[in-house]
Amino acid sequence: MRLISNVVRFYKTIMLTVMPTLFLSATVSATIIAPPPPSEGGIIYGINGVVNVTENVFVGELGNDVEYMLDILDESSTLSITLFAVSTNMAEEFEGDVYAERLGWSGMQLSASAWDTNMAALNNGGSQILPFSLGDFSELFGADLYVNIFAWDGVSGSAITADSDESFEFFQMNSVAFSNFIALNANGGIVARSLAPTSVPEPSTVAIFALALLGFAARKYQN
Repeated sequence: MRLISNVVRFYKTIMLTVMPTLFLSATVSATIIAPPPPSEGGIIYGINGVVNVTENVFVGELGNDVEYMLDILDESSTLSITLFAVSTNMAEEFEGDVYAERLGWSGMQLSASAWDTNMAALNNGGSQILPFSLGDFSELFGADLYVNIFAWDGVSGSAITADSDESFEFFQMNSVAFSNFIALNANGGIVARSLAPTSVPEPSTVAIFALALLGFAARKYQN
């Protein structure tokens, strides 16, 4: 009887102390609060609070055009952006409609399928990288259909830094706002993005410990 009483008391302790902590931990790790979507002339918010991209819609020769501005939020940051990509749902109308006025930078557009099949290498600060190496298109840009890519050649001009950002120097003609973005450094690493990575949270240490204790108690009860 004493053994049974001890086992019952042990289970109560687990349920009242360890399990609420486990549930809270799992809930927090699995919950992601998405930033609000941009509107016309709105901000695309980076999830890590490092970089935002602003889209401004204006009337161009063939309809509504969009200009983009990258903003490094920490003015004392040493971050250097050599490529950023902003998605859109409007197809490319003609060659040359994605471009940059910033010295040493150029623009191009890829479809989701072209991104995922590495149909074009990206120039990133003088280095070549393949699009899919950065991640699946839908993980990076959601349900959008195309992505406008702006990249520095690493030769003329300069990368985007906190001292040389906040200028509308990047454009797509006949486009629409409401997009997602990623921003890269010269090493090819994604330093900012607007969509949270999609991943399944691993079991926490608390979860493993709790399951071990429950198994130990059940074994004692059977003996």
